[in-house]
Amino acid sequence: MNARTTLVFSSRSVLTAVVLGIGIFGLSCSSNDSSKSDGSGTEFGPENACVMESHRAEDRAVDIVFVVSNSSSMVDGVRNTISNINAFSNKLEKSGLDYQVIMLSAKGTNLTDTREDVEDLKGSGLVGDMPIDVCVPPPLGVGPGGTEPCGDNAPRFHHLDNYPFGVTSRNGMWLAIGMYNRYYTWADDSGPEGGGWAKWARFDAIKHFIVITDDDARVPGVEQGDASIIGNATEPWDVFDRLILGDHRFGPPGMFGSEDERKYVYNTVCGWAYPGGDSASANDGGGCIGSASESNPIHATSPGTQHQKLAVLTGGVVESVCRSDWSFVFDRLADKAINAIGCEIGIPSQKDNPVDSDKVLVRFTDAAGSSQDLPRVSSKSECDQATMGWYYDSKDSPKTIVLCPNACDAVGATSAVQLDVFLGCLDG
Repeated sequence: MNARTTLVFSSRSVLTAVVLGIGIFGLSCSSNDSSKSDGSGTEFGPENACVMESHRAEDRAVDIVFVVSNSSSMVDGVRNTISNINAFSNKLEKSGLDYQVIMLSAKGTNLTDTREDVEDLKGSGLVGDMPIDVCVPPPLGVGPGGTEPCGDNAPRFHHLDNYPFGVTSRNGMWLAIGMYNRYYTWADDSGPEGGGWAKWARFDAIKHFIVITDDDARVPGVEQGDASIIGNATEPWDVFDRLILGDHRFGPPGMFGSEDERKYVYNTVCGWAYPGGDSASANDGGGCIGSASESNPIHATSPGTQHQKLAVLTGGVVESVCRSDWSFVFDRLADKAINAIGCEIGIPSQKDNPVDSDKVLVRFTDAAGSSQDLPRVSSKSECDQATMGWYYDSKDSPKTIVLCPNACDAVGATSAVQLDVFLGCLDG
């Protein structure tokens, strides 16, 4: 998911450094044992490698883009977001992660929807329902006071106000990219040039979208993009992915990565029916409702299938807008941002000399500088036998090295760690 830089040397015995992250890291090969057994049972060590990948946690950068629906049914969702977002940012701060938070939502202190037409809404000259506003409190935001109430708190926090109507139930997925370099209005998804969140986006950062809504998604089709980019995609999640990766209105080439190596993760808090909860009937749209023990169960109009599909595609978190305790939800989202880089490592593709998936060594260096080589297990189900181990995403056609949960937690627990992966090539 990260930008990759490759250094090629003239001698095959010298490492090719394929480095993940925002810069080139030193080749860290120190260990008490320079040779380990690879998956085929032969001896393999760094000196035999043709490729090396290196992660250093302190070099990680993440842009976190919240997209919060302002519809009248989202009063509880907005309150839960405001109540938990500082615990979320505090966890990121303690991890040492290089992060910033960008909020895309109607800005203000109104948490009641009048459900009545309001003339000249927010000075726009338009008529419509007043949206439920989002005002992020300190220390991440500035809260309702100060010279710019509910405004930016640079460099950690920025709020882009989508006036005059905010984010509706179904356009959050689209506005996540639509507001990148334009100031879109709710009425027709168009507006004057400028004012987007592009001015804060960092090219080398992983973009973590967190879309919070109780409905499904709508993304305009061919009329909003080049048919050669959208192709035969018809579902919103697929159209979104093709536009964000291929349409240069939404950033320079590579801003969000490529189909082979995405630099964005889509997370959602939607109408997913969480285990132990109840699902509404199909007539209610199939969204979740709160558990029977809750005095006022929260209901979602839709399970948010499109949001869920995009989260699955990009390895994001799917959580339920119907949970009564959102501290758990935001804790999961923070863990995903912290651990997103370093827990899954793509195997580089080399045309001239393909890598040998049986010749691999994964080395973890902790904050104290002690190194250990992580054992390989056949699948995630065997991680309980080697908690600090790793496995391939596929036995027959491996493309990704995946750390076992405990190893992943260790990598994300502190900023002062390094993860090195040494790979051999088929002819070496």
